[in-house]
Amino acid sequence: MAASVYSRTLRAAARVVGGEASLSDYLRVPLADLRAWIDGAARPPVGAFLKAVDLLIDEMISPGEALSRDNERLLDELVRYAFSAGAVAGAPDDPGLVFLWDGDELVYIGSARGEGATIRSRLLDLVEGRDHCCCIPTHYSWRLSSDVAVLERSLLDHYCERFLRLPRCNRAA
Repeated sequence: MAASVYSRTLRAAARVVGGEASLSDYLRVPLADLRAWIDGAARPPVGAFLKAVDLLIDEMISPGEALSRDNERLLDELVRYAFSAGAVAGAPDDPGLVFLWDGDELVYIGSARGEGATIRSRLLDLVEGRDHCCCIPTHYSWRLSSDVAVLERSLLDHYCERFLRLPRCNRAA
């Protein structure tokens, strides 16, 4: 007998989120119930089924939208450190991206592309005034990257799409 649309949908959704246990958590249902639905022994409630369908639709969005969602997640997950010489001294001595914050506002996205420029050296230039920033940042964040230029461009494009402008200090540069 062919698997039902419910079973196929839930099985596909489980693959997307990394397994049945993860899907059970995502749907907020007992794992035993989910397994019964996937095995075809019972039908899922409409709400749980539609949430799984929605998850699959989200996975089918265009690459640009997916990248935008990944960028949003990256920005949300950045750890913020106090913008001071002492704190900056602990930043990585590697290529990557630099983010400056004025309170809750992201005001600058920049890069340290290697060849002597590191996240730490870039931040020290900013904190010591050797590089211009139009505001007085309160915090900084960083992100290591093997392809700094591509990630920087992607994040700046994402910011522009979301806010219809560059971050404040990127505009002033």
